[in-house]
Amino acid sequence: MTDANTANSAPLGVAAATHADLEAAYSIEAEEMAPDFFPRFFFTQALTLFGEGFQVARIGESVVGYAFVGRHSAGDEAELYSLVVSADWRGLGAGEALTRECLKVARSWKCAGVRLSVDPANSSARRLYKRTGFEETGFEAEYYGPGEDRILMRAEFGGKRA
Repeated sequence: MTDANTANSAPLGVAAATHADLEAAYSIEAEEMAPDFFPRFFFTQALTLFGEGFQVARIGESVVGYAFVGRHSAGDEAELYSLVVSADWRGLGAGEALTRECLKVARSWKCAGVRLSVDPANSSARRLYKRTGFEETGFEAEYYGPGEDRILMRAEFGGKRA
């Protein structure tokens, strides 16, 4: 990965992931989400599962984060399943750019909105999501199992509830 000082001169961009991005996205996942991270093969599957909903953020040539947004089978709502930015690159706008692009993708699918869940202790993510239009809608204890509580959030498009 390129030195974070590159951020001073390199532009931030977000685009749909390609096969060339998979190893970098997996490396970010493994580093930031250990010990509970997606396996390497999942990132290959994600290209098929999420299509344009698998987004990567780049600063210069470096992949610095990724996100997965997917459409529910009912077709009228989406979920932001995962958003991870490398710790070395946080605070430079990549998380916000990824979130906004995922919302744009969900709008293009004609979804009524996007929902997500976030760890209550992750205050920076909660602030990011609020800044990009999400509102807290509930709390679910043990969402992912014992000790894995989550705050539920939702962003609505056009006054429709997702």
